Amino acid sequence: MKKKGKMAACLILLVLLLAILVVLTKKNSTADTDSSSSDSSADSEKVVDISKDDVTALSFQINGETASFTKATGDDDTDTWTYDQEDGFPLDESKVTSVLSSISSMTAERVIEGDEIDSMADFGLETPSEEVTVTAGGETTTIHVGDKNGSSKYYVYLNDDTSRVYMVSTPLGTMFPSDIMEWATSESMPSVTADHITKIQVEGENGYTLTKEVSAADSALQTDEWQVVDADGAAHGGDADSISTMTSAVASLSFGDLVTYNASDLAAYGLDQPKTTIRVHYTEEQEVEADDTTTADTSSDSTTDSASSDSTSSSSSSETTTVTVEKDLVLYVGNANEDGGSYYVMLDGSNEVHLMTASNIDAFTEKTVSDFWNMYVGMENVADLTSLDITYNGETKTYVRHVEEVKSDDDDSTTQEISYTCGDETIDKSTFTTFYSSLIGLKAQTKDTGLAQAQDAEFTAVFHMTGGDLTFTYSPYDSSFYYTVDEDGVPSLVNKNNVKTMLENYETLLAAKTEDSSSSDDASDSAE
Repeated sequence: MKKKGKMAACLILLVLLLAILVVLTKKNSTADTDSSSSDSSADSEKVVDISKDDVTALSFQINGETASFTKATGDDDTDTWTYDQEDGFPLDESKVTSVLSSISSMTAERVIEGDEIDSMADFGLETPSEEVTVTAGGETTTIHVGDKNGSSKYYVYLNDDTSRVYMVSTPLGTMFPSDIMEWATSESMPSVTADHITKIQVEGENGYTLTKEVSAADSALQTDEWQVVDADGAAHGGDADSISTMTSAVASLSFGDLVTYNASDLAAYGLDQPKTTIRVHYTEEQEVEADDTTTADTSSDSTTDSASSDSTSSSSSSETTTVTVEKDLVLYVGNANEDGGSYYVMLDGSNEVHLMTASNIDAFTEKTVSDFWNMYVGMENVADLTSLDITYNGETKTYVRHVEEVKSDDDDSTTQEISYTCGDETIDKSTFTTFYSSLIGLKAQTKDTGLAQAQDAEFTAVFHMTGGDLTFTYSPYDSSFYYTVDEDGVPSLVNKNNVKTMLENYETLLAAKTEDSSSSDDASDSAE
């Protein structure tokens, strides 16, 4: 009997455990995102049986505040959506229609009802995270949005009917904005091609101007296409690589979030007195009517334009032509936002305030004029050279460049023959151009107006150019550098080893008294 009692107790315990398991299984099944036992009839069941074209009103919450939208049909039968809470709001109507498309096509992957629902809290529907209301055909439907499960499915119910919960894949948690400005139409940053930029001016602390010399010579030795102008108006040759980085930075400028479309208090953003102003002058090719080459439709809120008729070219169409339009982009930079990751910015002529990432702005404001200096001491084009005076070891020699036009015996074409002389002697061209290239190729490691010459000059070069004379002297500065002054008058330090290489090339030139025509003609042509 005692044994039978123990068996009975075990059976009772087993029954209780099975009952608990059934309850837990039933409860979990209501929220199981991966259930494969969904009612097949629900696979195609529309949650909200409406057509998006029939919807006349939409509302939802943004940070706890109701945002509502209404559709009106104009006299031309065109539908227009408006934001009810703010007259004149520049609503992007595509945002509304996109949401309505998602809602009208929303189907239930599973319908949970009856005994499967123990508590709405199991689905996050006791306090819905979002309530979306749509009005169509005079009837209003409210969609209550609950939790998202592990398979990114949302639980919803309609109106006051808590007897049915729908599991849907529509991304209800992300399709609504967290800020109404996300649904506003706004201007875009003007598209600027880096190669078409001719001027960049940064106004503010450590301001500077980068100006492209469009008329620069096309010689391979002519690299100073850009000028760098400091706040005092002093001009320096520009470094091509550094300035290329800046033109690319202009082309990469883009807006972040729209803060306001109609700013009334610029001081709130630091834009009443901008900390920095970035001005960019650039050109743009535009197609215009062939009979109107002096004007183009280039209206823009952010740029000023002028068309150049002397730079037109015929397009493939006989009815249009291409003109080069001069444009200006002006960007005002105000305060940093609260987290410091962006700045408030505004285009000239606009009422819109946007955010722009700090990295975009810092690319301009964290530079100084010296960051753009061409570090070459004097890159003087050999094609413009008439003669060169070199003083070294107390001896001065003058090297003269000769250009002779030679007419071909076979046809009427002419070629240039280049030669160099020193006194009565003809100098080997290859040896001269090797030395000349090393001389004009000297680059400063440091340029600083505070530097001063410490010792007498060891080497002096006087360039007699078609455009005037230039003099460069090199004197020992310390164990690592030579001191010189570049062509813009800025004291500079040049690596001692590089000067040593140049002096060795000059000593080789001194030793080369006559031209070896059998070996030097072809080699020297490339240096010319």
